[in-house]
Amino acid sequence: MESKINILITGATGFVGAYLLHDLLADVSVGKIYVLCRNIQPNNERQRLIEAYHKFSIDSLDVLVYTKNIHMIEGDITQPSLGINKVHYKELCKEVDVIYHVAARVNHIRSYEALKSANVDSLADIISMARTGKTKIVNFVSTLGSAAKKDKQGFYVEELPDRTPWHSDMGYLLSKWEAEKLLSCFQNEGGKTNLFRLGYISGHSKTGVALFANNQFMLFIKSCIQLGYAPELARTINFTPIDYTIALMSQSKYRCQGGEVLNLFNYHGLISWEGIISWLNARGYNIKIIPFYEWQSKLLADNEENALYRFLPLYGSEGAHDKILRFGREIEKFRYKKVKEATELARHELPLLKYELLDRYLGYLQDQKFLPVPPGKLASF
Repeated sequence: MESKINILITGATGFVGAYLLHDLLADVSVGKIYVLCRNIQPNNERQRLIEAYHKFSIDSLDVLVYTKNIHMIEGDITQPSLGINKVHYKELCKEVDVIYHVAARVNHIRSYEALKSANVDSLADIISMARTGKTKIVNFVSTLGSAAKKDKQGFYVEELPDRTPWHSDMGYLLSKWEAEKLLSCFQNEGGKTNLFRLGYISGHSKTGVALFANNQFMLFIKSCIQLGYAPELARTINFTPIDYTIALMSQSKYRCQGGEVLNLFNYHGLISWEGIISWLNARGYNIKIIPFYEWQSKLLADNEENALYRFLPLYGSEGAHDKILRFGREIEKFRYKKVKEATELARHELPLLKYELLDRYLGYLQDQKFLPVPPGKLASF
């Protein structure tokens, strides 16, 4: 009988981490799942996980509550050694086979220095743990925006970074790139690792459940609806459903081998920014596309009720146009061979983007009272 694989997961109370935990719990090859979490309640250790399942409408709550596989570990990725006490740290070094490092501080405004402890130093601590005791595979979640290495045709490749310089004044993207370099050194020194560079993680392809309250792109959409204007942006959007993302990340091969880098986005269904605005207008909204800095002036003249008000340091700044375009990073310029192979292995059908998936998301956001329902329209599709 094959021994089961023990896993440590960080970020399990977040959108990606919670869905990943759900999939891992359903896998019979997985044994203990150690969950690193802040502020664990002594008499109700799984409360934050339960809250995450409720928040993201994840089913199988009874499995989460009653399974004996989950072992909660108090910790904090911003602290040295992940804030784990010596007894638990020793246990993890001895027992864990695979680490999924999902947790990060995602902020597109704060500086690299402000994000370094959470996004770079934490990975250094994860790698240190991977080198101690039992040999461990490190699976790390990064972002497409931090890809730097290109092939001769100018495409971003599915490889760990080399010495190619990467220049950015965006702290979050820079922090993820620095973390990827640590991962590259770990692999070059004999470590086993897999890297998942995620694109824009949209909602669930079947339920429509999506992040919206603190999601910058969703707030951008809401702001344009509020203003009645959207900026001209030569940008292509990749909507990558959370269930599709996790179907790839949770595959058993990433718990047995290293060496894989995935530019993980929905390569099958891409849509231009203008296409999104046209679709919204076809669903009853009234949004006019105008030059970027004309739109910015209208945004700055609006009040604090605007959805992008707290993001004005980014959207309202000088040079904002170029900064926002970087989020798109020429999505057509990313190689996705490894993602395609993983998709075929998972037998996961990519949703058709135009426009069934978007309608599902819109219905959910309207039901949640995040987006208004246009006059004369129904709240769901």
